[in-house]
Amino acid sequence: MSDLYEQRMPRCEAEAERLDEQYSLHGANLGYDLHPSVEQELPADARIADIATGTGIFLRRIAPSFPDAVLHGYDISATLYPPKSALAPNIDLQVLDAKQPIPLHLQGQYDVVHVRNISMGLMPDEWPALVANLVTLLKPGGVLQWVECDALHVQHLGSSQGSTTAALETMYGMNRALVKSRFEGGWTTLPGILERLRLVDVKHHTVGTDRVAWTRSKLTANSMIFAFLSARAGKAGDGPALSGKEIDRLEEQVRMDIESGGYLRYDIHCFLAAKPHLN
Repeated sequence: MSDLYEQRMPRCEAEAERLDEQYSLHGANLGYDLHPSVEQELPADARIADIATGTGIFLRRIAPSFPDAVLHGYDISATLYPPKSALAPNIDLQVLDAKQPIPLHLQGQYDVVHVRNISMGLMPDEWPALVANLVTLLKPGGVLQWVECDALHVQHLGSSQGSTTAALETMYGMNRALVKSRFEGGWTTLPGILERLRLVDVKHHTVGTDRVAWTRSKLTANSMIFAFLSARAGKAGDGPALSGKEIDRLEEQVRMDIESGGYLRYDIHCFLAAKPHLN
């Protein structure tokens, strides 16, 4: 199984903490884990699948609201999974390569399939087959909820007149080539794919990462962890790799930008689509 994500980010405890924080900060701006229009229609014993589950944070967040539901998480790697003892009894995390055809025993089993921030693990040409695979998990009438961030169109803003963003802009510029290779022609093709697969009741909601003011600096610092790991591994940008001292200096400048009130802003997109009922 090819793990494009691990080629850029280590699957370790620190990354698990970063992912959980990112999820919580995005969630504060979105205002929900499951979209309210989906949650209110689910039976108490709903079957919910989370794809690219990572640390299982989505399932762990919704478990208190669905104590009688079946909550299954799937990922290409189990490295970030919490111990079973740390999970609610109705959560089960398994290994699954969703780029491959879905096993027959899983097809048509779920009321909801949830996917979030999977773009870094995919190349643009892999999207149509992946989405088709995930739709097979749904029961007739089941709902796909898919959340992605628009990392191609990032704004560098300040919360006050004295805010600075120069170092933040430098780091984003260094990583833009990598971001472009994953995000251009990736999640933006999702509406067309859903239409070709004949899903119905397609909805698209958008919210900015600066909607909730207290999340701005935290999300920016969280994003910079990824950027600097890439820089230190020599994987950021198309130009020559920076020296350790240059990276240290830039990291300090980024810290000062954030302390001055500088932050990154981008949009979070949530797509909802239903599998048609059988005639």
